[in-house]
Parts: sequence; C-alpha cells; structure tokens
Amino acid sequence: MRAVVVSSVGADAGVADFPEPPASDSVARVVAAPLNPVDRVIAAGTMAFRRLVPPAVAGLEGVARTPDGELRYFFAPPAPYGSFAEFVPLAGAETTPVPDGLDEVRAAALGVPGVAAWLALTRSGHLAAGESVLVLGATGAVGTIAVQAARALGAGIVVGTARSAEGLDRVERLGGTPASVADPAAFDTVLGTVAPNGFDVIVDLLWGTPLAVAATHLARDARVVQVGNSAGPTATINAPAFRNKGAILVGHSNFLASTEERLSAFAQLAGLAATGELEVAADPIGFDDFDKAWHGEGPAKPVLIP
Repeated sequence: MRAVVVSSVGADAGVADFPEPPASDSVARVVAAPLNPVDRVIAAGTMAFRRLVPPAVAGLEGVARTPDGELRYFFAPPAPYGSFAEFVPLAGAETTPVPDGLDEVRAAALGVPGVAAWLALTRSGHLAAGESVLVLGATGAVGTIAVQAARALGAGIVVGTARSAEGLDRVERLGGTPASVADPAAFDTVLGTVAPNGFDVIVDLLWGTPLAVAATHLARDARVVQVGNSAGPTATINAPAFRNKGAILVGHSNFLASTEERLSAFAQLAGLAATGELEVAADPIGFDDFDKAWHGEGPAKPVLIP
C-alpha cells in the first residue's frame, strides 16, 4: 500500500510502499489523516509517549471507514502502522464513531488540536460556567477551537490573542474578544479593561512575554494551563502577582489524559461540529503534496486524503 514511511531513526518521513496490515476484520481504509506537529516529533524519535521502530508508518490519528461502512475516528494505531497510509488496523487503537453531519476531513482535523483545547479547559483548567477565559495564541489549530469550546462550555468572558489584523478579526468572528499581543503595554491595558477582575483560566499556547503580561491579570485561584511555547521557551512571571492570587500553573499534554478522556473530548467536540456550533479548519491534500506539507510548505491545516 502507499504510505508515509519513516525508514530510519531521525530520517525524514517520505511516501513509499509499505506492506498492508494482515487481513482481519479490524483493518479499515483510511479516508482522512491530519498532519500535526506531534507527527514530526514522533517520527524524529523524540516523543516518549510513542516510540516507532523503523521502518514504520507515520501518523498518529485519522478517520477510517470500516468494512461495514462506518466512519470511525482513531488515535494511536498499533505500530508499525500509522494513519498516513491507505489502510490501518483499528484493533488496539483508540476509536469512536464520527457522528452524522460531520464529514471525514473536518472530523480528522478536529482530533489532536480539538482534544487539546477541550481537555485544557476541562481536565486541566476545571472551567466552570460563567468564568473568564484567556486564550494566548488564539489563531492556531488549538487556539481557535479553545475560543469556541470555552463559549460552548459556558464561559463568561472569552478573550483570544493574535498579532495580525486578520487574526484579530477571526477571534471576533469565532465569538471571542480580540486582543493584540504585538505591543505588551497595550495588551496589558486591554486585559485590564476587558476583565477587571482577572481571568479564571488561561490557556497558554505562547509562553514568553504574553504570559508574563497575562500573569498580572489573574483572578483568585486562577488556573494557567501551559500547552505550547511558540513565543519563546522562557517567561519572567511576577511572583507576588502569581502567588497572592493562589494561582496554579499546570502543564497539559493529551498523552497524560486517559483513553476515556480523549475519546469523550473528541465525541463532544464532534457533536458540536456536526451541528455547526464549532468551526474546524481543514486543507485536504494528496500523497503528491505530502512532502511539502511535512516540511511546512503546504497549507495551514493539511489533511491527507490517501
């Protein structure tokens, strides 16, 4: 079968032939598989939660059609098989049905980033209805879903950050209050104006200076959920501002959640997307375009259609 194969440790993944999984009732045809940053980390052999022994097929998640015609989302199929292939064995993988009304491409794109956003707010952030939420980095795959998920979970104030005018417009269209992080002083003023009592939950995809500014706008018993660090690996946080609010800083990874938590998060988000309550970005590509996408030269949210 055609697949994206990791041929040796540390080597780039590339399109090649790979043996099909042994015939069984669990083998399904992959219909959509999203490319996420974590796929590159796994292929490089630096992800402790999933080790591949080359040669192996890359791809952590996707949507497959079973022999009886059912669409199922799957996560972490048994190595050496992965989602970037024509076929995948579902036995041993985490799977759940894709609801009616949600196409396979958007369902696949929803997976890892959607689960990260939902669990950051619920499992790690313990968001309660009416609380205020700040999403630092609200224009990426996780951030855009986090803004929408916070609204769906009943948050009161939802603020999302961006740098460009286009990004700020998108945050507003998705139901959040936009805040630019381009100027730290102006960002500080906006946060104080929009949420004078501070933020109960911060979903941090940036770290760096944006978090340092946001950390001075915490509500009492605030939860800061650290998910990514695209603004830099270090941040200088004002200790008294953090300590005197009784704030909690918690690291989040989807791999730290249980199978049940991951699949429940996907199911709830998929239900919202199926009814049009949640927007999901997706850019379908074929095998011929995969190499460019793997090297970051393709669309923003590539989803392989094998």
